[in-house]
Amino acid sequence: MRLGFAVAMAACLAGPPAMAQVVIGGDHDTDRHEQRTDRARDAGHGDMDRGREHADAARDHDRRADHDRDNDRNGVRLDIK
Repeated sequence: MRLGFAVAMAACLAGPPAMAQVVIGGDHDTDRHEQRTDRARDAGHGDMDRGREHADAARDHDRRADHDRDNDRNGVRLDIK
């Protein structure tokens, strides 16, 4: 009984793995995946650039507001464009 179990176990372990016959993906899938990744990266860079522009505009707006407030306190009004 033990010998039969050992022989059966050895036969199972000696055989090739079942997943060796499965082919995952293909060349066209890889190209499509790389294109999708490139588009996502480009979109992310665009979002980052727009965010920087927005932050710069907000910073400029704050600077102008501070300048206007300072000039109003001194009785002088200057329009900065």
